[in-house]
Amino acid sequence: MRRAFLGWLVFVGTIAIGIALVCFTKASQAQALADFAPFIGHYTGDVMVETPAGAAKRELDVLVLREGDGFSVEWSTDTVRPDGRIKSETYFIAFKPTPRPGVYLPTNEVRRKGSTIRIDPLDGDPQLLLSKIDGQTLTVYASQLMEDGVFEVQTYERTLIPGGMHLKFHRVRNGVATRAIEADLKKDEP
Repeated sequence: MRRAFLGWLVFVGTIAIGIALVCFTKASQAQALADFAPFIGHYTGDVMVETPAGAAKRELDVLVLREGDGFSVEWSTDTVRPDGRIKSETYFIAFKPTPRPGVYLPTNEVRRKGSTIRIDPLDGDPQLLLSKIDGQTLTVYASQLMEDGVFEVQTYERTLIPGGMHLKFHRVRNGVATRAIEADLKKDEP
């Protein structure tokens, strides 16, 4: 009888632990969604930037979407050069929640528009990618060792403001700040 009672306690304890883990996982997923949900949307704007060739207009586009239990950030920059040529760059990163509240790491790969995108540091992708949400600010950090041996860190701070977001971009190469850009982006209505 005692053995049956102990078996029953182990069974009930196992079920209780299982339920607690499921609840914790669901609570973590709900917290992650609550963290990034306000950022979901499409934001556009432009800013004038000084370049060695003169002032250039940069058209900025940011898209934040839900991806599984995390989110993705896709951003593009079209630089209109003084001679009228346009240089376009687009980046995409999908993030997944971590056990630390408000901290997200990139997924190793993601299906996007029918193709698989992998993060590959040997192909020029950053060695370290990290996203952090602190209140109304979503920050993406990217660091990498460049082909010329220079270490570069880029920081994208996207803070929600009425009607959109305020973007602060910083680039630091070997400990020296080389670029800083700020712009207000308007949120497009769905």
